[in-house]
Amino acid sequence: MNSSKTFLDKYFEDSSEFKNMTFNINVNFKKLKLNKKQIIPIICMSCFIIVFITIGIIFSSLNSPEKAYTNFKNAIEQKNVNLLSEWLCFENGDKIDKNYLEKLLQLMDEESTYKTTVLEKLKNDVYIITGEKPREKGASLLDTLVAEAVANFDSNFNDFSIKPVGNVLFFFPKYRVVPKQYFIEVSCDTKGAKIYLDGREKGTILDTSSLLSFGPFVPGKYYNVEAKYSGKYVTLSDSDQVTLCHNFSNKNKILVELNLNPIYVAVEFDFEDAELIVDGKKTGIKVKEAKNFGPVSSNNEFAAMVALPIGTVKTQSKRVDTWSGKVTIPTLVANDDVNKPIFEKIANTINEFNKSWALAMSVEDVNRIVYCSDELKQYYQENRINEWKQNGKKYIGKPTKMIYNFGTLTLLKDGENFGFNVTIKEYWKFAVYSKDESPPNLDNIDEEEETHVYTMWWDNNSKCFKIKDISSKWFYDWPDDGRIEEYKLDEGSVIQ
Repeated sequence: MNSSKTFLDKYFEDSSEFKNMTFNINVNFKKLKLNKKQIIPIICMSCFIIVFITIGIIFSSLNSPEKAYTNFKNAIEQKNVNLLSEWLCFENGDKIDKNYLEKLLQLMDEESTYKTTVLEKLKNDVYIITGEKPREKGASLLDTLVAEAVANFDSNFNDFSIKPVGNVLFFFPKYRVVPKQYFIEVSCDTKGAKIYLDGREKGTILDTSSLLSFGPFVPGKYYNVEAKYSGKYVTLSDSDQVTLCHNFSNKNKILVELNLNPIYVAVEFDFEDAELIVDGKKTGIKVKEAKNFGPVSSNNEFAAMVALPIGTVKTQSKRVDTWSGKVTIPTLVANDDVNKPIFEKIANTINEFNKSWALAMSVEDVNRIVYCSDELKQYYQENRINEWKQNGKKYIGKPTKMIYNFGTLTLLKDGENFGFNVTIKEYWKFAVYSKDESPPNLDNIDEEEETHVYTMWWDNNSKCFKIKDISSKWFYDWPDDGRIEEYKLDEGSVIQ
């Protein structure tokens, strides 16, 4: 006896009255009467619905998850960019640049394990959506097991997914392969550098502490990122090649660091108000303003233009010292023609000084020396004129020519004062004789050569140079590449 039966079950089983009971149900259908005008719209509507559903089913089958998988797989294997473009798009439906699709095909071609992982992942997506895995023609059991093992290697793999991207006829989902969106972030150490991706300009570095972000991109190989800086004084560049895929990073943002290593220098020069000259060109910047000047290269040459009461003086140039981050502009004056008026001014000063010195010594009047400092006059009075007088001697002589090496002309500064020194080869005819004798004929005296370094300073009161020191050194600088100028002094009068 079945203990699960209830009392009522038993009652109805045993009740003969219940068994003989009959039920009569009468249903009355009211006969519908439709006229021709009513039937035609109904038929048309029914046909439209049937056609709509049929078309929808057809389009849905053409855009099914399995269709998306199959066409994507075929596009990859055939390296068909156009077919790939049709079945691969971003989740919002946006088409993908075919240049990036080429990079994806290259990645699939060179990374076979990655390709297998992608296809198995998409096959698994089809199974999740439809409950049925796509059928692979000719695939052996071993191939299937290996592929599934690879696909399950990384459960976080999400470079590609099959998703509905919009609808067909408003109701039927359209499935496509959707790639993971990758972004390239670029850091660069040079403000003003332009960033290029595969040769196309993408942006400019405005702040070296910030990142530039570009994208979205699809997984792919050989994204070429380059930074270029083209400034007034230097051209710099750096590049890197990036592969975007899960094998290299499970992040969707890939950082590319481009270092141009720009050189900024502190410019040093005694004349801080001088204008900075770089590679022979004026910058419009004063030396005192160039404490973080650049970017520059180790090949740049720095000079200065100094405004003086006698005119503008250009210095020689010097290259950057990349180790110290400094460049000290030399005080040597450049051999350029721009300095020719300065050369003439200095040569005239020294030439006239020497002619007047010869006259002053012969007449024993030190005040006849022009362009001479008071200290030097006193020295000549005591150590030349007075000494000759005490020894009963007299002097006669004249300078015949002066050869200047303006490659040695050096600009000097002492507080607010400025001056120059320069090396000269002097040629003289002279004699020191007894005052009881007749003076010798200079034409019969051999010419003698002397080398001196002259130092002169500008005198603001008299608005001319005053020679302060004339030194004879055991070694003197005479550069062969200096600007050599010769002045004959046989003619011309001494400034009175």
